[in-house]
Amino acid sequence: MPRSKTAKLWQERLRRFDRSRMSVAQFCRNEGVSQPSFYQWKKKLRQSPALLEPESGEPNVHFMPIRLPGLPGDQAGEPGRDVGPATACTTIELPGGIRIRVEVPTDRQPGQRPEARP
Repeated sequence: MPRSKTAKLWQERLRRFDRSRMSVAQFCRNEGVSQPSFYQWKKKLRQSPALLEPESGEPNVHFMPIRLPGLPGDQAGEPGRDVGPATACTTIELPGGIRIRVEVPTDRQPGQRPEARP
């Protein structure tokens, strides 16, 4: 079995364990796997999520929410507090020393509340 399929199998198995109310010994006995394998895969998947490669045609897209400084609004629990100019800016650092700087005009005046979206 290809490594990514085995990793996916173990990821699903570990999710089942999390939902079960069994001890590791009971769960492994029910699944027909050894406890050392259970702990090995748990550690391996926690340390190296890259083992879970997508199957062909399956997108491997992960999004991370970010908050751009410079936007008025809910910053540090203070709604409506002005945080800076009407431009939001952030820098994304990629492996290999590549940096991407993103500047976004907010089209709002400092202190203006964001419009509600439908």
